[in-house]
Amino acid sequence: MGAALFLLAGCQPKFVAYHSTASIPYSASSTATGMELVIGPEENASKRDFIVLKARDRQLANQGEAPVEYVLLAPKSSGSMSGYAIESANLRRSVPLPGETVETLIDGLAEALSQWDQSVQDGEAVFYEFTHAPEQDIERVSENVVEWTSSLRFIASHTPDGPTARMLLGNSPNKELQYLVSFEERAAVKDFRDTLIEAQSVNVASK
Repeated sequence: MGAALFLLAGCQPKFVAYHSTASIPYSASSTATGMELVIGPEENASKRDFIVLKARDRQLANQGEAPVEYVLLAPKSSGSMSGYAIESANLRRSVPLPGETVETLIDGLAEALSQWDQSVQDGEAVFYEFTHAPEQDIERVSENVVEWTSSLRFIASHTPDGPTARMLLGNSPNKELQYLVSFEERAAVKDFRDTLIEAQSVNVASK
């Protein structure tokens, strides 16, 4: 009797549930990306705590759509032994900058360099700030307040204590996952600007 009950139980069909979502609109994308390392002034490359890349996206699902080129800023992976190389880039935290945004940052870095050279007296200070965030991380908190969670933020200051600059880098709304890059010398800011200028002229080969 026990064996018969076992056989009957084993023959029961397995219950499977399915709820169709085919009537819900979906979107799809298919993207091929090529990247090229931007060296910039070669003598300074190994000193950078970030990697500059030129990237090119090509949409495979829509062949009529023009490829998109942009500059990609990536923090340097901690503990990387590859030096200034694509292998050292933390691409998970990289930040894309469209061409017009790169131009804005290049102009802003020129302003930061100009401020660096200024003579600041006691009781005076000059500042420059650039911030870049994806639209979903720009939130209107109230009628008069808009909160930005920046994926890239560059701040330069010149106070009576001297000039300095910092860059917060990392495409993550969690600030603990972002990287702090320090610019203690004017030459480091100039190197950053020169590398971005070079990036604008790099053409990524079509793959």
